[in-house]
Amino acid sequence: MFGSATHLMMGPYNGLIVLSDDEHVVLLNPSTRKYTLLQPSPFEICPPGFDHYIRGLGCGIDLTMNDYKFVRNNEISSDPSKDPCMRGNKVEVYELNIDAWREEYYEEEKLPSVNWSPCSELFYKGVCHWFASGDGEVILCFDISSDTFRNIKIPRTCFFF
Repeated sequence: MFGSATHLMMGPYNGLIVLSDDEHVVLLNPSTRKYTLLQPSPFEICPPGFDHYIRGLGCGIDLTMNDYKFVRNNEISSDPSKDPCMRGNKVEVYELNIDAWREEYYEEEKLPSVNWSPCSELFYKGVCHWFASGDGEVILCFDISSDTFRNIKIPRTCFFF
């Protein structure tokens, strides 16, 4: 979970670095010292009475569209004293070429819960990867080009979180 004072640095992604907190995202090109502040997400994160936690952040280039995308995985939950089973995911994707956010909702059983820790996101060959827990320990993968998720099971000998 990120607080308002938490800042992240991710990358590099083809020379770009991403600076982020729970509200703002900046794409920085250190070689030119130019940056782009992404517009804030226009979507309400969660309805009243619910909490949200940013569980995964990722950035990468969609080579099919020649476009940078930023993905934010939000976990939505209700007050545990009222309904501890109510949980879901909302994923926001930003596309740099069109300067716009869009959102997707996923049911609880479709996305495992990301075990977020600093520097735990990896972008490799068009896919963002995070350690996650769901039906066992997995690596949650988000394909930047197709905007789809998949899981890779982690061998039992690799469980370390």
